[in-house]
Amino acid sequence: MRHFPTYGLILFILIFLLPISHGLAEDEHNIFRKLHAFERAFKDIQGHPDLFGIELSVDGKTLYLICRPGSELAKSLRAKILNTTAVDGEMQYQVNEISVVEQAPYEIHQSSLLVEGGTEGWGQGVQGVGTIGWSIVLDEDPVMISNSHVFCSRGNDTPLDTAIMATGATGTSVVGRLAYCHPMTRSNNLWDLAIAKYLPSVIPSGQMRSCEDGSRLPYPMKLGFTDDLFAGDTHSTIGRTRPICSNGKLVTVGSATVDYGEGVLRQFKDQLMFEKISQPGDSGSIVINERTRQVMGLLFA
Repeated sequence: MRHFPTYGLILFILIFLLPISHGLAEDEHNIFRKLHAFERAFKDIQGHPDLFGIELSVDGKTLYLICRPGSELAKSLRAKILNTTAVDGEMQYQVNEISVVEQAPYEIHQSSLLVEGGTEGWGQGVQGVGTIGWSIVLDEDPVMISNSHVFCSRGNDTPLDTAIMATGATGTSVVGRLAYCHPMTRSNNLWDLAIAKYLPSVIPSGQMRSCEDGSRLPYPMKLGFTDDLFAGDTHSTIGRTRPICSNGKLVTVGSATVDYGEGVLRQFKDQLMFEKISQPGDSGSIVINERTRQVMGLLFA
């Protein structure tokens, strides 16, 4: 998992990312902005081991604080008068109610599954599992980003709309459908990249998985550029395999040959190479520059 494409990934995604904020329908845009505003408003409890997550109802009127049953956190939050207003820059958001719920998020809304960055995921038919690295919005649709070899069981011939699976607190569920599988050849590859659309019942959480100590790294909101990179920069990853959170330094840029098994070899060029920062199963994790807090690429080999 030490080598991953940066230039290709960044150039590809930037084409779609630039119009994102303008392409969102106003009500959907406000829902996402409101949720993020309230997440920041409760930043003092983000990463608490007894906080499973923060959810917003589809109509945007009720905010749920999901706590471990019987926890002191749930009791203390219930004893407080919680502010139903959150501010994001010049915008102010209001909810009618803040509900402290002592259940896991998967048990509150039976039709909803919350997916964090670093969640275990794979495409139907893939032999093995990888990581759902990041969630963004492309052309009005929330999408998840991972590797081609994680989502695309038949490589370049994988049918679009293939089911994407994820493992959460209550088991395994279908969370999306394949939307793009970047073709790979024997040589001169830049990307091992796939994109899937979320099902309407699945919620991209806008946060990364908690590390083993209960801390949670900030959710990255920007892509980085190679001009921002320096040899020795420390980068972090959040994946499905323990240790969930890892870091290592950038060593060099070079070429690599990757063995995907069953005699399938693929050569890649212009890859960033790091100290060991991952474990088997972390393929698809995003790599975050700790200095800039920007996404620099995907782990894939």
